Amino acid sequence: MKNLTNMTVEQLEKEIHTLDEKRSAIREEMRQVHAELDKRLAEQGAAAALERLSDGERRALLQMIEEAGGVESLAAVGVPGDAR
Repeated sequence: MKNLTNMTVEQLEKEIHTLDEKRSAIREEMRQVHAELDKRLAEQGAAAALERLSDGERRALLQMIEEAGGVESLAAVGVPGDAR
């Protein structure tokens, strides 16, 4: 930590600006980390749900997907925020 008592008003204002920029960068990085975590937790949840399906339930799900014309990936439909 810098010795704030020896800083001029201009230096203090500059320090506040610098810290604000760092805070903004950290917020953006945290947003990205949270988005990736949310995606992975959703994938894990979906995989776990599929594991619990019986063979009959899996066949029914597959039939529903086929009747709907398949399932497009997020990248294929251009979901905002999907950088794959």
